[in-house]
Amino acid sequence: MNIFHLSSNVIKLIALSLILSFATAQAMAQIPFKEDFGGTATDPVWLLPGTPAFDTWNSQHSGLMLPYAVLTDGVMSTKYGINALNAANSACYAITKIKYNDADEFPNDANNGTNINSGAGDHVDRIVDHTTGDGNGYFAIISPQGLPLSSGKVIYEKTLSVSPGMEVLYFSAWATNIRKWEISTRLTFRITSETETKSQDYNIPSGGVWKEYALQYNVPSGTNSITVSIIFNQPTGASSEDTHISSWQHALALDDISVTEFVPSVTITKPISGTNYCQWHWMEFRADYEVLQSSSIYKWQYRATEEVAWSDIPMNDPPKEELDQNSAGTLNASKGTIAYNFSFNGPGYYRVLVADANDVNYSNAIASQSIRVTMDSANSDDIAFTYTGGRFMGDEVTLKASTNAAYLNPVFKWYSNDGTYLGEGAEYATTLTVTTPTSGTGSFDYHVTLQHDGLCESPRKRVTVTAENGKMTEDFGGCDTDQAFIYASDNRYTVPGYSYLAVNSETTTPNLGSTNFLITKQVYQNDYGSGITAWNTALTDHTPGCGNGYFILFHANRVSITGLAEFYKTTAYVCGGSKMSFKAWIANPGSTNSTVDLKFLVKFDNGESKEYTTGTIRGGAATPTWHQYGFEFLVPNGANEATFTIVPEGGDGIWNWGNAFAMDDIEIKKLNSVQILAPEYSEISVLAGRSITLKGSYACGGLTGSLSYKWQKSVNGTDWGDEGAETSVSNGNFITNDYTTAPIDATVYYRLTVSGGGSTLSSETIKVTPVSIASKTYFVCPDNMTDDEAAKESGRLKSGGNGVYLAGMATRGEPGYLPSLIRMEVEELYGLTYKWYEKEFEGTALEDIDEYDPNQGSTAGVEDPIILSDGKTHTLSVQNERSTEGKFTDRTYWVEICDMDGIPLDGMARIPIHLTKGYLCGSLEAEISPANARRLSRANFGGTGDNDADILQTPLTGIDYEQSTTLNAVGEGQYQVSKISADLNGGWVPIKDHIYENIANEEHGYLVAVNATETPGLFYTHRLNNLGACREIELAFTGWFASPLGWHGNEKANLKFVLIDPVNNNILAEFTTGNMVDAENKWRQFGFRFTVPEGVNSLVLEIINNNFGTAGGNDVLMDDIEIYLVMPAVKLVPAEHSLICENNNTVLLKGEYTDDGTLGKLLDYRWERSVDGINNWTLLTGDNAAGSVTNGIVSIIQSEYTIENFDTSNDGYYRLVVGQSGAFSDLINYDCVAISEPRRLTLADENQAPTLKPSLYGKTAYCYDDADSNGNIRITNTEKNTTENLEYSKYFWSLDGNIVKASGDDYDGTIVTELDVKIADLLPGYHTLSLTVFNIADCSETSIHEFLIYPRTTTWTAGGDANNWNDANNWSDGVPGKCTDVIIPNKSMSFENGTTLLPHYPLLLKPTTETLNGPTYATNQENLNKQRAGLNDATVFSLRPACDSITFKMGGVVARTDYLDYNFASVDLDIESKRWYTVSAPLRSMYSGDYFIEGSTKRRNPTVYMMKYNTTNPQTNDNPMKLTGDFSNPFNTLTEELYPGLGYAIWVDNENKPSDALQPFRFPKDSVKYDMWEQSGQYVNTVAIPNLIDGKRTDLGRFTYEEFITMNGTLPNGYPTSFDVPVREDDAAYTTMMVGNPFMSHVDFGKFASTNNITGGYYIWEGNSYSAFNPTIFTDDPNEIPPMQAFVVNKNGKIDKLTFTMDMAIKAPDPNSKGATVRSVTPSQKASALCMDVLYEGVVHSNIRLKYDQSVKNSYDARKDMWTLFAENIKTPVILYALLDGKAATIRTLGDLSQPIELGIRTVQQGTMTLRLSGMETLNDFCDLYLEDRTLGVVQNMRENPEYTFENQTGDIKGRFVLQTTQVPTGNGQIGANSSISIYSVKNSVKIESPANDPIQTVKIYSVLGELLHATHAISTHTYSVDIASGPQIVIVTVTTKLTQKNDKVIIK
Repeated sequence: MNIFHLSSNVIKLIALSLILSFATAQAMAQIPFKEDFGGTATDPVWLLPGTPAFDTWNSQHSGLMLPYAVLTDGVMSTKYGINALNAANSACYAITKIKYNDADEFPNDANNGTNINSGAGDHVDRIVDHTTGDGNGYFAIISPQGLPLSSGKVIYEKTLSVSPGMEVLYFSAWATNIRKWEISTRLTFRITSETETKSQDYNIPSGGVWKEYALQYNVPSGTNSITVSIIFNQPTGASSEDTHISSWQHALALDDISVTEFVPSVTITKPISGTNYCQWHWMEFRADYEVLQSSSIYKWQYRATEEVAWSDIPMNDPPKEELDQNSAGTLNASKGTIAYNFSFNGPGYYRVLVADANDVNYSNAIASQSIRVTMDSANSDDIAFTYTGGRFMGDEVTLKASTNAAYLNPVFKWYSNDGTYLGEGAEYATTLTVTTPTSGTGSFDYHVTLQHDGLCESPRKRVTVTAENGKMTEDFGGCDTDQAFIYASDNRYTVPGYSYLAVNSETTTPNLGSTNFLITKQVYQNDYGSGITAWNTALTDHTPGCGNGYFILFHANRVSITGLAEFYKTTAYVCGGSKMSFKAWIANPGSTNSTVDLKFLVKFDNGESKEYTTGTIRGGAATPTWHQYGFEFLVPNGANEATFTIVPEGGDGIWNWGNAFAMDDIEIKKLNSVQILAPEYSEISVLAGRSITLKGSYACGGLTGSLSYKWQKSVNGTDWGDEGAETSVSNGNFITNDYTTAPIDATVYYRLTVSGGGSTLSSETIKVTPVSIASKTYFVCPDNMTDDEAAKESGRLKSGGNGVYLAGMATRGEPGYLPSLIRMEVEELYGLTYKWYEKEFEGTALEDIDEYDPNQGSTAGVEDPIILSDGKTHTLSVQNERSTEGKFTDRTYWVEICDMDGIPLDGMARIPIHLTKGYLCGSLEAEISPANARRLSRANFGGTGDNDADILQTPLTGIDYEQSTTLNAVGEGQYQVSKISADLNGGWVPIKDHIYENIANEEHGYLVAVNATETPGLFYTHRLNNLGACREIELAFTGWFASPLGWHGNEKANLKFVLIDPVNNNILAEFTTGNMVDAENKWRQFGFRFTVPEGVNSLVLEIINNNFGTAGGNDVLMDDIEIYLVMPAVKLVPAEHSLICENNNTVLLKGEYTDDGTLGKLLDYRWERSVDGINNWTLLTGDNAAGSVTNGIVSIIQSEYTIENFDTSNDGYYRLVVGQSGAFSDLINYDCVAISEPRRLTLADENQAPTLKPSLYGKTAYCYDDADSNGNIRITNTEKNTTENLEYSKYFWSLDGNIVKASGDDYDGTIVTELDVKIADLLPGYHTLSLTVFNIADCSETSIHEFLIYPRTTTWTAGGDANNWNDANNWSDGVPGKCTDVIIPNKSMSFENGTTLLPHYPLLLKPTTETLNGPTYATNQENLNKQRAGLNDATVFSLRPACDSITFKMGGVVARTDYLDYNFASVDLDIESKRWYTVSAPLRSMYSGDYFIEGSTKRRNPTVYMMKYNTTNPQTNDNPMKLTGDFSNPFNTLTEELYPGLGYAIWVDNENKPSDALQPFRFPKDSVKYDMWEQSGQYVNTVAIPNLIDGKRTDLGRFTYEEFITMNGTLPNGYPTSFDVPVREDDAAYTTMMVGNPFMSHVDFGKFASTNNITGGYYIWEGNSYSAFNPTIFTDDPNEIPPMQAFVVNKNGKIDKLTFTMDMAIKAPDPNSKGATVRSVTPSQKASALCMDVLYEGVVHSNIRLKYDQSVKNSYDARKDMWTLFAENIKTPVILYALLDGKAATIRTLGDLSQPIELGIRTVQQGTMTLRLSGMETLNDFCDLYLEDRTLGVVQNMRENPEYTFENQTGDIKGRFVLQTTQVPTGNGQIGANSSISIYSVKNSVKIESPANDPIQTVKIYSVLGELLHATHAISTHTYSVDIASGPQIVIVTVTTKLTQKNDKVIIK
């Protein structure tokens, strides 16, 4: 039944009901019914119970169901009466006329708590009854206090009789919530009949406003009565109370409750049906209505004819603010008029419908009558506009109106924007000028109407013409309309060869066919029958500020027309010589195959033209992007008008079906009349220190009078100063002269100013920035692809079919697979070009071989090793290598800086550009992770939460691609963040995100999948700050990537990491991943390491797509983009998040850190806590919350921190922080310290679970050979809690921070007893194993075992504490143990540079404790920690040094090997050939035959000769030739024992080796016999090694001195302090002897000499002669004798033995000391004394040294002087000596320098020789030395010329040369004596006398060392005397007289 329609019996029933109403009133109330609660002006304000007024009222008004309020006397107010409601915690009601707020009802704060509201002012003030509205009637106030929530308490109820025939009833009441604040009250209106119940809930809002609430009811047939109820129904949760209303919050008022029968109606009153109107006439529709509900809804409907259905008139979207202009709406009263005004455009039938507010479908609506309106059509939509003329401001334009409609006699009438009539006609001409603004854009609006045949005039249609000062644009409009596209009938745009799409108002989805175009607000596809084009419809209007305007869209194709398709064309007036721009915004919404190429063409009326091409504009972007294209140009002189067009460019390959492009905001602009022509850019960079040349112009500027111009410069772009002179020119267009700037070394700005007629115009500024070009390094990874895989990418191979891949890119039209490109770049600087080379010098510049021309046809055309980037000389792209193992060969290219003509700049060296392998090139295992480095940041993209969606719905920042949130849909140019990568219908393989599987607390989350485009796009960015406070640090930038492809894509994923200095915007480093492998679907780690430069405080990391292609492939997954500080990790033990049970709430925090030199040895550490693990880390308090170490190691024991009584206040995250000493004393820079990963601790809910006590046991140290047959060692666990049936709920083992074993889902709780650790997989060093077990409450306990694995081999590196064997930093692979092979190396060794030693070598200490894995050692964790700390103190703790074998490389040493527990020693000796060395045997059981090269089969390779000293020749039995001490003749017998302390000489041939190669020997040898062979190869004989036991040598590989001490296994018995070495075959007649160093360390010569009563120094045989050293005299003479060195000393008498003390073995000296290694010594370069060398054929053969010592005489001193030793049988060297007491001396001390020194030379050589003196700087400058050649009579000043060359034809030289001192100033002449001058001394005075005719002029007195003691000038007397007060000495006196000069020596007594 229609609720608005009554039956035909309604009128009758109404009359009947009136008759019966009185009769039934006593039994049941009748309908209509109304309860207004009565009340008159004379009634009291409040009805008080118990009063007559109340009793009377109560008998007449029933229905209120709550108790009446129990009113007290209250507080009387003379003004307002009393407050009636009692707050008695129970619901009640009261009747009143007016309700005030509490402040008024209780003046002076007298409220005693009885009021409904307990606080003043909470209720709305002055509520009066609804019936009268004047306060004279009653209404009811309801207090619901105490009512239960959601219980439905009836507060009013009435039963009414229903008369027959009643169909619709209307139950309503007026209610208000008297609360001020935002608290609503819920009421339910209910009607109940005999057969059904209907109800409606209403929320009564606060505010005290009366509002009608009603319920409409369709009366069921047969109904006799109904009950209407109003129910208080406040829901639970809608109130502040829990179960009941406990306060006054929901108090309300009721009035005018009624039930009526209702007949609704609606009637259209205007217009009159049948009326005729003009089209677009402004129609006013009106309809009167009367309905049940004031909030009813309505809508207008229309139909063209009576035969069609009614349709709703469309609603405005959004609705108009003017309600009468909306076709639908909501009524605000139950009776009134509906208005609807609109522009009439549709003849036909109209009506209006009205329905209940809830009847949104109008299923029970009432309808007005239908009216018919006819229309006379004159449609403004039929008006089209065009215009001619320019559109720059000031141009004249002619507007044209036309129509294609079939009107008779159309007339156009023109109006201005303000409505002024301008005239009529098809055209209207106007000039686009405005007074304001004088610049910018002007908008000109005109209106036109169309009238036909004298009938209706259409509404006005507006045409807007915009013009700008100097600019004209085409934005295609559409900003002020919702129309989706311009209809074809309205289009004025024409393009030759193209058709505007036939669209009209009926078109909903335009189909943009080939060569169609459309002016539209969105992209529409082309449905070509079998499919649709894959164009992107996301493109919208570009016009700024428009919102949603039009753009023009083309479906391009080839067209056959004369000329070109002009996609845009216009004309404009131009001015010759001026500069203009022609630009447009263009986008390609097409697919990846959609490409267009456009030309901007400007043709001038003088025949000239200018043009610009865009290049290929490619589609395929996920979000099509607008880009501006176009150019700037100079208008040719003589041109007045120009035609601007945009036309197609390129061949048919570009312009074909399916290509799309859009244009918008086409702009033609007049630029500044003052222009800088060169340089042509507004900002340029130049090479620092170079000048630039400026050129400018002026055209069409409007200046008057004579003109002048000048250049100006600014350092900030604001403050300007003149540059150069001002230049005057005549008025008119001109071009300036060239102006060359000063060299540019800082950023500067230039501009050109032109003045005339009192005005000045300035050009735009040009900014010039100086730049220096520096070397760069690019980090590169190779392509992960084999040649075979590359060849499979296409069917073509390199010509010849040899199977090698062919470079090329299939998607570019090139054959074959394209290797990735490595792009290098230097700064693109103005005025410069570059040439690239593969060499630093010379060579040919690399040519631009290939620019990736897509039309290459030949195979050879793409076989390019080098590719320059599109002719840009500042870049070079080269092909990458391919390697599946990550190998990359480092390369260097060299760039040469040239001018624009390609000529290299003077003085500029080529700049190296390095390509070097990246740090991480696709490792499947984590090379760097939180387990071994400090992680600064991690982007894992989240998703680890239990409630996180499978696909992230919010976009990432720092990525250039479009997000996809649709399952399995990642389109081209899109990315998706998901927990598992999409499968793309089988094209991708779903992969989980990356996590570090074996690191604690890792959780799976999101990964990022990117379907990349060919355009390089940003994948990720992150900024790292606060680096400047750190010292120079190294960072590692890494990421995990995988290809999701299940097949081999044509284009490979390839990424570039770019590191930027954000302050200076400089690229600091680039890293290229190379092409990644497809079809593998495994995560790989890529990255590089970078040292932060000085002064750089912030870094920005960007990861960019580095590949071109989109045709299959170029897809990548990424996760865990991380930045590490390259330093060791701080590890927590355990590191896992844990629960803490209350019954075991003592928590131990433990961690460890071992520095590698990054932070140093002095470290501070501290424990910190954070609530969320991210922010607000604070220092813990208590014992060991912080501490310090001095050895670079924070151990588990040192770091242990205890939390007693852990409770919820301790919940949070904990970490250990380690920094350099003092790092925590001020504000902490957390980017410069080592920090553990945080560990979360939480108090468990369960507190009764058993406490677990695991305990691990194992050895402290292991060798790899300790493993069982499976390579394992076993660590056991003993559970100390012995509770019966104790179980673990779960467990895991962690080794060095990595989880190695964990319980699974099937774990049965059995106590874990052991773990097998495969130590073969572990590196040597210190390891931490922990077992963490959990009880049933998930609380954990951890046991820790630390152990050491000794390396198999380790090499001394000298990287730690000096000389400390137990410092792991001194070893390559850790401290050695008893199972370790040790190598003691040199730093370097070569023939040219000799042997260079490391900074220091081991000095072993007396051990306090046996080695950790020695046979007698007990497991001790404390000792392990001491060992780890490198503790090495003989008085406190020193572990026994131990090894299996020890190998000494040439020069390597170890002091105090008597403390070393070793099994075998070997020694290398590498010496030059053809030179004698004096050496000793380092090991036992060595024989002369052991000097052979390993692998020699014939014992003459190399030929080795040996000489003994002071003993018979074992081969000839000859004695030495000189009894003072000499060598035997050379021998080559093979069985001579080389016993301890023996010194001998060896000489090695260089057979089978280059002359500049060293001869290597390795000892010991285990040969038991040697074969002798002739040089010719003839066998001679076989000799056996003597003293064999069981056919073998004994004591092989043992140190030689052990022969003389008692051994206990591999160690000396006890600690012997010395041993004696017997001296064999010595003779008392020998005055010298040769001693061999018995240690593999240096010997302290001073201690050796004093122990054995040796005086003087020692001699070293240099190969041809001896060099003498005496460290007691010459401080630079070495006191250290290196191992294997033999040396000669002086002796008296026969010596039977030599004593060596163990402490003679001392640590190695400075590696630069000449006593560092075995040597044929070169003389010291340090001039501590005079040194004279003798050279023969340019080679130094020998030298003498002279030392001045004032305390000695010029005679032999055994302690200080050393005789020259001659080898009597070797006279080939040239031996220089100085005579001393008639004997030859090599070292001579002098007490009197004034005595001449006679020199001699012993040699058989003849020819040219040179004497060279050095060390003159040890004498004062005024003391000279002279060499006298008595044979030639020459005296030479050796200070001025320190070399004297002569010819020797005699062999030995004696008596020829004398070295003498004199105080004569410079001069080489013979010094003659002058007997006429007397010089003598008297006591301490010097006396001088001269002849009377030759007075004394000057006197100078010197010490013998040249120190000036006295000087006097201008004496002019014949006698002179002076006292010398410095004590007895010899002085040199120089006297100059008028005629002569004399020098003499005087002794001062």
